[in-house]
Amino acid sequence: MSNRVWQCRLLRIYLDKKGISLDRNLFAIQGFFIFYMQKCEAEKKTEISQDDPLDSQTMGKGCVEQCLRISQCLGEGTMKAYHFKSGIHVFINNYNIFHKVKIEHGGDCPTYGFSFWLSGTTKLDLYCLKKSLVFKNRESGFFYFPSREGFFEDMPGTRINNIVVLIDPYSLGALMEEELYNILINLKVPLRDNGSISEPFDCTDSITPSMHMILQQIIHCPYQGAGHRIFIEAKAMELIACKLDQLNPSIRKQEKTARLKSCDIDRIHYAGELLVKNLQSPPNIIELSKAIGVSRTKLYHDFNLFYGTTPTEYLRFKRIEKAKRMVQNKNLSLTQIAYSLGYSNSSHFAKAFREHFGMPPSRYRQNER
Repeated sequence: MSNRVWQCRLLRIYLDKKGISLDRNLFAIQGFFIFYMQKCEAEKKTEISQDDPLDSQTMGKGCVEQCLRISQCLGEGTMKAYHFKSGIHVFINNYNIFHKVKIEHGGDCPTYGFSFWLSGTTKLDLYCLKKSLVFKNRESGFFYFPSREGFFEDMPGTRINNIVVLIDPYSLGALMEEELYNILINLKVPLRDNGSISEPFDCTDSITPSMHMILQQIIHCPYQGAGHRIFIEAKAMELIACKLDQLNPSIRKQEKTARLKSCDIDRIHYAGELLVKNLQSPPNIIELSKAIGVSRTKLYHDFNLFYGTTPTEYLRFKRIEKAKRMVQNKNLSLTQIAYSLGYSNSSHFAKAFREHFGMPPSRYRQNER
C-alpha cells in the first residue's frame, strides 16, 4: 500500500460520524480519498471549508509534505506527514478528538519506527501483534512491525501530541550497518539465521531532555519551504540518533550493574525537587550534595542514572520549560522572565531559548498569537 493509507485515517472518522458505510477494504477508502483530492485540485481550491473533513496541501515533487486538518465537527488540530527520498517518513500529530473512535490503520510493508509521545494515549491493535500496544505521554519507543495493518484508538480528553519517525529496514540497515544487529541482540529480539527479525517487537522508555529539545524544535520549526523540509528531516535523524544512544548496549550494561537502592532514589528525587524549587537561585553542586547527604561524585553518578542527565543539564531543561510557559503570558516582559528564572541577562535567556526551541522567545511569542 502507498502512503495514502495514512491520509485515510481522518476520513474514516468522518465517514463513521456521517453514518456512511463502506467496505472495510482500505483500497475502497483510498479510492474515495483520491477522488476527493482530484476534485479539489480540479476546482483549484486553496482552502477547504470547515465543513469538509480534511485539508491537504502538497509541497514539492513526490508528495513530500501533507497536512490533514480535523474538522470542527470531529475535533480540532492537525496531522502532518513528511515523506523523504532517504526512506524516512515523519508524522507530526497535534489534535483533540471529541469522542473515542476506532480507526483503521494500514501499511503492508515491514518498517522500523521511533515514537515520541508528548501527551495523550493511543491504543494500537495490529494483526501482526499478539496483544495491544499502548503509547502513553512522555514515552519514547523503538519498534519493528512486519505490517502495520490493523486499528488504532485515540483516547479522548487529553490532547494527542506525538511525533513518529518510520524508516524501512533497508534504509536503517544502510545507516547503521553492524550496530543495528548488535542493538537487536542486546534487546533480545528473536532473529532468523540470516539475521532478519522473525517477529514484531516494541521497546519503550522515557523521553530524555535531549529528545524533548529536538521535539520542540520540530514543532516550532522557524523555516519555510525547502528549508522547512530539510530541517524536519535533519531533526528526525537527530531523534533517531538520540533514541539509539538510549538503547546503546554499554549504557544498558552500566544501568544493570549500578541499580539504585530505594534510599538513593529518594535522595536523588529530593535533589531534583530542590533544583526546581527555586529556579532563580538554585543550590550549587556543593550545597546540593550536602543537602541530600552524599558526596559530589555520588550525586553526579546517581543523578545521571535516575534522570538520565547531569544536575546542570536538568536545571537548564526545567528552566527553559518554565520559560516557554511564561513566554506565552503576554503580560510578562522577556526581561522579567529572564530575571525570575535566574538568567544573568535577557541576552543570555534569548540565546538559551533559541538553542532549545530553534527560535528566539520574541518570535515564539508572536507565533502563539
